[in-house]
Amino acid sequence: MSEDPEMSKHSKIKRRDFLSAAALPLAAAVVPASLTAQDNAAFSAPERVRVGIIGAGANVRGVQIPGFQRISGCEIVAVANRSLQSSQRVTKEFNIPRAYGSWEELLDDDDIDAVLIGTWPYMHRRLTMAVLESGKHVLCQARMANNAAEARDMLAASRRYPELVSQLVPTSTSYIIDNLIRRLLAEGYVGEVLSVEIQRLRRNFAELEGVLDWRHDREFSGYNTLNLGATYESML
Repeated sequence: MSEDPEMSKHSKIKRRDFLSAAALPLAAAVVPASLTAQDNAAFSAPERVRVGIIGAGANVRGVQIPGFQRISGCEIVAVANRSLQSSQRVTKEFNIPRAYGSWEELLDDDDIDAVLIGTWPYMHRRLTMAVLESGKHVLCQARMANNAAEARDMLAASRRYPELVSQLVPTSTSYIIDNLIRRLLAEGYVGEVLSVEIQRLRRNFAELEGVLDWRHDREFSGYNTLNLGATYESML
């Protein structure tokens, strides 16, 4: 039986290999800087995972890029930020081989196995679907999308490509306590859960002279203004 070229392209790295090597968002977020080569072997995979990054804002530069670079078997090979110049600044800072002036150019790079989407939520649906259509694994930052309809489109797209890994980064305030909450619920500690109320305050939002950012603008953050989207996703 001849090999399907499209399936071969999509399957050049196995799902298990990709997950164990670098795609787990927790690995990139929490791998300590002091991790030794021997300890790091736990994150290694038989094949090198080559990652491209679309959108390199403060969180990506401060958390994801350093985290990925501490994982053996994972290599960040390209960045596409808002402009070629800003992409070049990131590649120079982190010694990454290639800078692109657009995300379309990055997705045309056949040397990339997986893509981290680090843009604002208004781009997540479009980029996630484009990454999957290009035959690459995808890791998308929280918040997932502008609204539930876009999130459903992303879920449907991931199911059309079962040979590819599609993941969503959990909020940093969630994965620290997720396992504890699951255990308490499983043990019946809190009884029957009828509803959940979450209160969370961003300090700069309460400051009258504070600077507004994309989290306050529904055009860029969708219905997930402030930290609502990231919190709801983790809760669900």
